Amino acid sequence: MLFVLNACQSSFQSKTTSHSGNDYLIYRKNTSHKIIIDGKIDKAWNKATVLSDFKSPWDSLAANDETIFRALHDEAFLYFSFKIIDGDLFLTKERKFAEKQVLLSDRVELFLASPSGDYYSFEIDAAARLFDSTAKIGKIIDADWSIPSKDIQVGASINESGYFVEGKLSKEWMKSKKLILEDGTIQIGVFRADFNKDGTKVKWISWQTPESETPNFHLESAFGRMRLYKR
Repeated sequence: MLFVLNACQSSFQSKTTSHSGNDYLIYRKNTSHKIIIDGKIDKAWNKATVLSDFKSPWDSLAANDETIFRALHDEAFLYFSFKIIDGDLFLTKERKFAEKQVLLSDRVELFLASPSGDYYSFEIDAAARLFDSTAKIGKIIDADWSIPSKDIQVGASINESGYFVEGKLSKEWMKSKKLILEDGTIQIGVFRADFNKDGTKVKWISWQTPESETPNFHLESAFGRMRLYKR
């Protein structure tokens, strides 16, 4: 199945968060390989660094449960993808108020933050339904906010082992929100919500380990650092 959708004052300090001891590098997409946002895995993704060292800070991960993230960029867009290995995919079938249905389904999440502590969240399920919101760290989330449809596109597909989500974000929009620093650094949170087969319990999965005893990705410590690489 394929789905496509077009559609407290805090400041982030300079800190070292890592992928194998270094920043996760987002390489430039090969100009000869296109990424079509349709939920199919394109050849272009082969150039991206694989990020797979995810953890569940408040739970345990099953041996057959895997999250694989990749990112690339070009002059106009930041591209991202998630390959999810999930033996009990839960996806609501209700289409009414579809955006809110994302929060009741298995999904992946990408949070982007500015140095001032403003951040924007994009939560996408296996039906390519998008829930977007904005907030300032420690403040109330504005769930009514939506990114302009021209600045984002997402796609998804379901397969025998789980699901695949991909998308692209306009760099022009990101720069307007100060989400890309002058040196190409991006403060980013990469997460996943994994429900059990009947949707009654959720397991929270993260790249970084938030400094919280209870599940909470809306903290500065939940964000890591990635950097756009010129090659």
